[in-house]
Amino acid sequence: MLKICGPKLAITGIIISVWGLFQLVLMGVFFFVESPALIEDLPMEEHDYIQDAYQNHGIKIQAAYRQQALNCWVCAGLYALLLIFSGQQAFQSLRQSSYTGM
Repeated sequence: MLKICGPKLAITGIIISVWGLFQLVLMGVFFFVESPALIEDLPMEEHDYIQDAYQNHGIKIQAAYRQQALNCWVCAGLYALLLIFSGQQAFQSLRQSSYTGM
């Protein structure tokens, strides 16, 4: 495989990826269970909340929560790809340094 980045950048990518995965998966779960603490992060105006609560029994709010959960999980998937790439680059750097060290 082609070595694109060095060992320090690869390890930094691993650390950032693990943190991003942890944070976004948890946020996705909290959006999925419709945590009231995250209602301000929904892409709706204040009058839409009131109107939806009275007319549609919260269907638009529930759909917005589900969409935000899906967005978080898609981004977590991108961090998983970065983790795989960074891990491969770190492994390649480690393997190359062990061959040159002998």
